[in-house]
Amino acid sequence: MTQEEKNEKLENFNSWIQTIEERILDWKQTLNQETKNQFDYSVQSLDKIESYLTSKYELEDLSNQENKIEIDACLSYVLDVFRRNLPTNEFLIELEDEKNVLFNRPAVNTKPKVGMDFSPYYFLPSIINLKRVGDFRKQFEIKMRKYSEEYSNEK
Repeated sequence: MTQEEKNEKLENFNSWIQTIEERILDWKQTLNQETKNQFDYSVQSLDKIESYLTSKYELEDLSNQENKIEIDACLSYVLDVFRRNLPTNEFLIELEDEKNVLFNRPAVNTKPKVGMDFSPYYFLPSIINLKRVGDFRKQFEIKMRKYSEEYSNEK
């Protein structure tokens, strides 16, 4: 990837970050009130979003362009739950190492970094394929535990 392509991807990523709440709100407007109420940005709502995604999509649906906007809004919601509930955090995107599993995928991590970056885009295919619920929440809990272990010792 050329430097010009990296700069363009980074610019797109920064625009993506700035519109995250708008995408989530637009998606939530398509939901009935009962479903919408489940998505309250709590850590527990991560299980609700996985249930929503696994009940609505099959693995082959992930590559269908018609589903792209809603799936991105749902995964933006997941990242926003992490952002709102991690003590300190930052959104990031890997554009240097093309072999990295998170290459060109939006991710979040604590600031300073603890453990691997988290991207729901990486986990989604296995969640959909296995119809599994709890992965996003478990990843959050692992991240919080590592952060607490690392920074509770500094007191």
